[in-house]
Amino acid sequence: TQRADVLIELLPDAPRLVPQRKVRFHAGTKETLARIVSLGAELKASQTGYAQAVFDDPMTLVGGQRFVIRSYSPITTIGGGTILNPLPRRRRRRRADIKDLLDSLATGGIEQKLLALAKESEAKGIAEPLAAALVGSDPHEVERAFAGLLEDGRLVLVDPQSRVAVHSDLVEGLAEQALAYVKSYHERHPHRRGIPRAELEEKLRPRELAAIAIDGAISSGTLVQHEKWIALPDATPKLSDELKRELDELEREYMKFGTAPPTVKELSEKHSFSLDISEMLALAVQHGKLVKVSDELYYHPGVLDEIKKRLTEYLQQHGSITAAQFRDMFGFSRKFAIPLLEYFDQIKITVRLGDARVLRKRDVHPT
Repeated sequence: TQRADVLIELLPDAPRLVPQRKVRFHAGTKETLARIVSLGAELKASQTGYAQAVFDDPMTLVGGQRFVIRSYSPITTIGGGTILNPLPRRRRRRRADIKDLLDSLATGGIEQKLLALAKESEAKGIAEPLAAALVGSDPHEVERAFAGLLEDGRLVLVDPQSRVAVHSDLVEGLAEQALAYVKSYHERHPHRRGIPRAELEEKLRPRELAAIAIDGAISSGTLVQHEKWIALPDATPKLSDELKRELDELEREYMKFGTAPPTVKELSEKHSFSLDISEMLALAVQHGKLVKVSDELYYHPGVLDEIKKRLTEYLQQHGSITAAQFRDMFGFSRKFAIPLLEYFDQIKITVRLGDARVLRKRDVHPT
């Protein structure tokens, strides 16, 4: 490590410590030059306080380890202390939350130290294998404390493989962000079933904890998930009479064109709706009136079911089908055949083997 949070005590004849003046920092069998940056009032002789030691050379340290500092020249012992956090971030002086953190590390028990380090690490979290070195206690005791904090929910495991956990306050705060965003989304889009989960995850920061926070909110009943949409438990889509009429019109349009529906571009050139075309199509999908096959192609559910039925029957009889055979079966062009085949691959009806598709089976692997 290049820096460490420390509790330092100066001897009665020690000179005033200023960040610009380097000292000799000795811990274990290693010594390096270091700057001592007070994290409170300036440290003077006979005083004890919190500081951050910034090393010229990397040091290997553990929590609770003792150290000695000596003046650069002449080489005289001027104080010593205890390592509180061997892997801290760079500090700003005189922040109240820093004092609370360092108080916990200086005087707290194992659980209190683990919670303080977890809160400090934010989304990065703390790894159980490293926790004993950070805290400076018996590894078995730290392991038991870590497990207890996971069990009572004060720590949340975010990576089971590497045993990394974050403070529950961070996840709960993120869940509150998610709830507030979903509420706002319902107010802005009352006609929708909810917000797409992927969109909600993109809105939350830190992004890497979004899925865990949303899952927690769903488990607690604060939010619900309908397919890919996240919503409030009591939320129901509210459609105006005009929107209902337009959705019915859109559904009839796609039913009429059957296996060769208009592309999104063609539809936008032909129709004008109260919402933009992408919004109308998304709404139609949410209400089960259309199915999205690709970014440019949507199908009526009944038409798509019939295509799927005929494709499945063909594959059961013949074993495989090429894009050209599929195209000829329905008499449409490649602009429909290829997206449809890719869609059936995606929903795990078929799997591609070379230039052909076959029905998906457990022992068939896509290429």
